Amino acid sequence: MNKAKLISKFLGFSSLILISSFITLVWGYEDPLEPGSYFNPYVIKKRPCSDEYEIRPKYPTFNKNPFAPGSYFNPYIIKKRPFSNEYEIRFKFPTFGY
Repeated sequence: MNKAKLISKFLGFSSLILISSFITLVWGYEDPLEPGSYFNPYVIKKRPCSDEYEIRPKYPTFNKNPFAPGSYFNPYIIKKRPFSNEYEIRFKFPTFGY
């Protein structure tokens, strides 16, 4: 093989390694679409002493109504319906017409 081709392949492979290592440093060694990450800013956690899960935004949203459905102070609750394999998503607090 030609020496120039070997050098170009080596440089191409080295640049790919540098780019992939830079990407892992930027994303912080996590999946960018994992719940609570940069592109998916929601955290799903199980409520204690219950079969319900809570969907909460990772960061507070400073809008006109902080208690609007789905906002930081009014997350969603996922509850399994009895005698079924279906889940129900409802608000944690009453919404009063929102």
